[in-house]
Amino acid sequence: MIPGTADPASPTAPDWVIGVLGEPLSGAARLPWGFTNETWSATTLAGDRYAVTRMASPATASFIVSAGPEIARRAGAVGLAMPVPIPSRSDPSRGIVVSRWLEGEPAMLLLRGGPEAAAVGQAMGRVWRQLGEVGVRGLRLDDTWARPMALATAAAGWLARVESSLDPSWAAAIRRLIDMAAVMPIPSRASFMHGDLVPANLLIGNGGNVLLDLEAARIGDPLADAAWFRWIVGYHHPDLEPAAWSAFTAEAKLTPEDPRSAALLKAYPVLRILEILAGPALSAADRDRWIAQLRGALR
Repeated sequence: MIPGTADPASPTAPDWVIGVLGEPLSGAARLPWGFTNETWSATTLAGDRYAVTRMASPATASFIVSAGPEIARRAGAVGLAMPVPIPSRSDPSRGIVVSRWLEGEPAMLLLRGGPEAAAVGQAMGRVWRQLGEVGVRGLRLDDTWARPMALATAAAGWLARVESSLDPSWAAAIRRLIDMAAVMPIPSRASFMHGDLVPANLLIGNGGNVLLDLEAARIGDPLADAAWFRWIVGYHHPDLEPAAWSAFTAEAKLTPEDPRSAALLKAYPVLRILEILAGPALSAADRDRWIAQLRGALR
């Protein structure tokens, strides 16, 4: 879910948005981000403003509605705001999640030049540190990414599901990365891992930062979130990646030149893209997009 943009004075909205809120709207607008999910801002006649998301997977919506409030509470305890799903207004059986609107400017809109990219990197690095402080005891989250052998086993399964559509040289390169990941030391600490720590999922506002989109949340090696941030910025904004990554590592107090870190910073994005490709059915356009990213990550 990506709140944070202007809501024009138009009540036009799909029936599922109006239906789940159950009251007339004074304004609505679809947010221009999201590949598999669809999010709308909606303002009721009473002046209440919501973010309404229809997710591709009802199971994911159910996870967010059930686990999201507790995750948001724990994140708030370390100073990091997240949207809080409203169970009484959501309809996870149809993949619909509703939360209160949170103000801020999406960090991706700030990636306009070196200084702005550095500011985004610094903000994301600060969020990365806060995520490491979120308590995970009792949270029923997958911890595959915290256990190297388990991750290697899972990745081999992901590869088996998509290998027929990959160039043989890609598959061989991925196997080498899987073998390398399998023998890596267990992370010194496993922590809350966002799973999609990218500028599009951060709102920057005067009241602090807001982290969005919990559908890939898990327990794992925090370096995986850092690697994903670096990869996504580098893929979409290669000229801005050096400034953004330098500021991120400085704020996060990371040492990317450490041999283990350097190896995993390359491997983790490949494995994450592989996981996405092997997941629920993707549209042809989405599949092509992730195949292109896999090719880039393997280079």
